[in-house]
Amino acid sequence: MLDSAVKNSGIAEFIDVNFSVEDIGIFKPDFRVYQLAVDQLNVMSHEIIFQSSNARDASGASAFGFNVAWINRFNQSEERLPGNPDFEIKNLMELQNLIN
Repeated sequence: MLDSAVKNSGIAEFIDVNFSVEDIGIFKPDFRVYQLAVDQLNVMSHEIIFQSSNARDASGASAFGFNVAWINRFNQSEERLPGNPDFEIKNLMELQNLIN
């Protein structure tokens, strides 16, 4: 499902690899979901920047130990959950400034 979404969105050329909860049959915020990326990329959690427009996903990734960019397109209030995003941006164009 994720592979076809990436392909159909026209962004496949920008994605080296994507991981899906479908691969392991569990769902966020279960920490095993985030551990999948750590294991597959062979890096430490703090070396990953996780991006999401979903505040709950951002919170879960932050609680796991990822650096998190919350794409807050609609100026939503922060969720009252463990973990806070490291960055809050309005759109994906702003992401480039975070990773350069």
